[in-house]
Amino acid sequence: MCSSDLGENPLLQAFRPAADGNGYVWVGPLRVQSVTDTNTELVPTWSVRAQEAAPWNANNQLWRVWERVPGGHITRFTGLQQGLVNADERLNAKSGYLTVQQGLLADANKQNQKRLQELLGPANAPKPPGELTGLEFTHGLLAAIAGEEEARNSLQANIDRLRRELKTAYATLRGTSNDNTQLIKELPVAATKPTKTSPQTVAGE
Repeated sequence: MCSSDLGENPLLQAFRPAADGNGYVWVGPLRVQSVTDTNTELVPTWSVRAQEAAPWNANNQLWRVWERVPGGHITRFTGLQQGLVNADERLNAKSGYLTVQQGLLADANKQNQKRLQELLGPANAPKPPGELTGLEFTHGLLAAIAGEEEARNSLQANIDRLRRELKTAYATLRGTSNDNTQLIKELPVAATKPTKTSPQTVAGE
């Protein structure tokens, strides 16, 4: 077959041997790129997938080509190819969306780890120091809050103790004051001496 027989770069319908060896399978429309006495180079007119082209590479295959096939097959083939193209576009869009979401998830996990470290402190945090200042940076916010609560509880306990001591001291003071008052009442009353009155001089006597 010479290219001059079919025109320059003609479009041919290619058929390859079936996998089971019985008959031929229509491959699709291929365009002639070059023709020699021993070899013909045909190029698909659609986007070929790897799994689709794999059976084409079997050795010692004798292909057949026709100038045309019934129009219904061409329409069906074109529709299926367009469906695959649309599916590929949707897959690529979803893959891109998935990549973006995976990136967002990775960022969210980093932020989550950072927040957990802020709350719980680093995994290898040293023993909490006696001072609370800066504890949230070395041991996390929870440790700092727990330290502040412990300090507050200790302060409240001291205040309660002081209140009880003050109450006891006040009660003791009141008791002592009452006792002193009672003792004062029990003291003997001192005798009073009569006072002398001097005679009064009446004017004119």
